[in-house]
Amino acid sequence: MKNAEESLNFIKSLVEDNRKLALGSGMPSIIWGILVIISLLLTYWGITHGIYSFVYFMVVWLTASALSWFLTVLIERKREKLKVSSYSQQILGVIWLCHGIVMMILAFLAPLSGVVDPYTIAPMMGTILGSAYFINGFLNQYKWLQAIGVAWWISSVGIFLLITNQSFGGMYTLLYFAGLMFVLQVVPGIKLEQLWRKENR
Repeated sequence: MKNAEESLNFIKSLVEDNRKLALGSGMPSIIWGILVIISLLLTYWGITHGIYSFVYFMVVWLTASALSWFLTVLIERKREKLKVSSYSQQILGVIWLCHGIVMMILAFLAPLSGVVDPYTIAPMMGTILGSAYFINGFLNQYKWLQAIGVAWWISSVGIFLLITNQSFGGMYTLLYFAGLMFVLQVVPGIKLEQLWRKENR
């Protein structure tokens, strides 16, 4: 336990020593947020219009995921040429990369297994996002980012409890999650982008 605490403090000190370089841009959050919102709305539209084709939903989400990864890598690589990357910056990058991979596995492989209700994917993503935001906020000493993480956890619990509700659950949880993606993903992303641009002028 002591070693774990020492390791965490070491990582935190690295970020503090390289604060200007450690702060990640908010562009990935904005890109992923917008494309996920679009995918959620297209999924909701498909369900309400009687489209239950597995191919349709896979095309929607695979396209959004591929485009999000492509744009994120493209923008971040371009920005790396304009600044020096630090070890602490790489740590934060790895944290988000690992969380992103976990979300991809759960989003695409869990439903294929047939043991996971497709509507539970959204709140599962929310709990993972909560973890990523909370860690990011802790390392950068931004309490508002930690609050975003907690908000993700609380709202995800709420969606989990609503899924089986016949009046307000089911497909409507897609709309709830779309709203959360805007408030807890796109808006924080805009804030992070503003901070990044301010510190990297």
